[in-house]
Amino acid sequence: MLRAEDIHYHYGTNTVLRGVSVLAASGKITCIIGPNAAGKTTLLKILAGILHPSRGHVYVEGNNLFNLSRKARAQLVRYICFYNELPHPMKVKHFLLLSRIPLRGLLQPFTENDIRTVENAAEELKIIHLLERDFNHLSQGEKARVAFATALVGKSHYILFDEVAPFMDIRASVAAVEVIKKLRASGKAIVFVTQDLSTALSIADTVYVLSGHKIIFSGTPDELVGTHVLEHAFQVKIHVHRSPEGHYHIVAEPPK
Repeated sequence: MLRAEDIHYHYGTNTVLRGVSVLAASGKITCIIGPNAAGKTTLLKILAGILHPSRGHVYVEGNNLFNLSRKARAQLVRYICFYNELPHPMKVKHFLLLSRIPLRGLLQPFTENDIRTVENAAEELKIIHLLERDFNHLSQGEKARVAFATALVGKSHYILFDEVAPFMDIRASVAAVEVIKKLRASGKAIVFVTQDLSTALSIADTVYVLSGHKIIFSGTPDELVGTHVLEHAFQVKIHVHRSPEGHYHIVAEPPK
């Protein structure tokens, strides 16, 4: 279990998070949604141990996250974001192999098993043809698919996705969602930050709505759609449709 308790975060005199508590359980998808500048990325980076909270605690499997070594944190928790450009040219296969370093150590050579793991992840995300390409020469959508592949390569138990999918076409988005569901089925704990409300409500077990630097709702998607929380958070009239298969479609009404 990955748990944050009473998290506060300040950047200079600006309050970014105020009294935020969230929980990510094994075998579950936890979605964090909210308007821009609500603090979602900051919260995810605190959960990953990248940022230290100004106040509050993060626990992973009962241990204070910040008492663990950097290597131990990397083995347990994986933060995945969209990389627009790398500082140096790098083939996609080498970029993916970097996700194996927490398992092997920085100076240990990669093995045939590492290479097979990368190839299997590339097959799953349908990016095998990109492995020999320079990452910086990929399209935005291709880079997003590579970012998703790192979740399969790294093998961390707690996987935090930070708005990775906005540049994907519909076919790639469906494949990415299937990867997330597969990770959940394997027992992984998934935390997913997205502005795609329809996808969030369709795949989440638990939803947190972050607005005004604090959590204003936590519960199931069904519980959320029975409230006016989304309209309050996003300041727009929202219509919610649900298919017979249980997929949500969120439509925002244009301002009058």
